[in-house]
Amino acid sequence: MTRKLILNLADILERKYPSGFHVPADIDISTLLEYGDDDWDHTIDIDALLEAEDQVALVWSLADVLIRRPDLTEEQAWKVLTSAREDFLHDRCHLDFIESTADGLYPLPVDAKSRLRRCAEALLRQIDALPPDERDNPAAYGQLAAKLDDLESDISPKGGVQ
Repeated sequence: MTRKLILNLADILERKYPSGFHVPADIDISTLLEYGDDDWDHTIDIDALLEAEDQVALVWSLADVLIRRPDLTEEQAWKVLTSAREDFLHDRCHLDFIESTADGLYPLPVDAKSRLRRCAEALLRQIDALPPDERDNPAAYGQLAAKLDDLESDISPKGGVQ
């Protein structure tokens, strides 16, 4: 599916310059648009723009929420969307999702040490991405510490002997 953004330049210009604007001659936006030969709607292919920058974007809609929770109002669904966006980005779960998608498409060797090494390397990258002072984001420090504890317990010999 290609996502396209349609911009109505007439609306944009009229909102931005309700009294016109000054260039070497005064131009009244309404008059310009009235006599212009353009329909003033321009379509921008968002996917093509992103692809040129080696990026993708995901779009969630009210319909996505309401399909799963038809009991919610549109206002409640909007709150769910905005909250989910912040949680998704803050918790960095989008990076975990990308990694698991890559692993599904291109499985790594089943070597257990390699998997543990990759996990440890990912945790080190997350440590590097933390703010310099724990007080700036204590939750991020706590979440990462919990992941490190889980990893340590997974690789420690059973029975507590190290």
